[in-house]
Amino acid sequence: MTGRGTVVGSSGSLPRAPSRLSMRRADVTLVQRAAETIATLGEDLDRRLQGESRPAERLRMIRETTNQITRVANDAIHAYGRASRAVRAEEMREEPDLSAAREMRTRLDEARAAVLEVLDVAKRRYHS
Repeated sequence: MTGRGTVVGSSGSLPRAPSRLSMRRADVTLVQRAAETIATLGEDLDRRLQGESRPAERLRMIRETTNQITRVANDAIHAYGRASRAVRAEEMREEPDLSAAREMRTRLDEARAAVLEVLDVAKRRYHS
């Protein structure tokens, strides 16, 4: 072992430093979870609206939930951007891990599509 827990391989070379991809896995997870969070916020709002007849209170609930949805979507947008830049950086490396980059790009694109889909549903439900 060398300093800080790195192991010298049999060839005598140190393992590659963590790629940007590995450092951005949490961002991919954040984007993946955003669609579920947004859908849950909408479902919760629907349940609360069923029990409320006062127009002012209903409007307050809708505003509160749309603000929460906006925050979740903005967090997902920023996480998507960071992870997407990491994929591009990996692809541009001297010795890229193209398989990992493709896998992360696929996960990101699927998560992005899911977020856009639930945002479209929310837009139709709670348009102003």
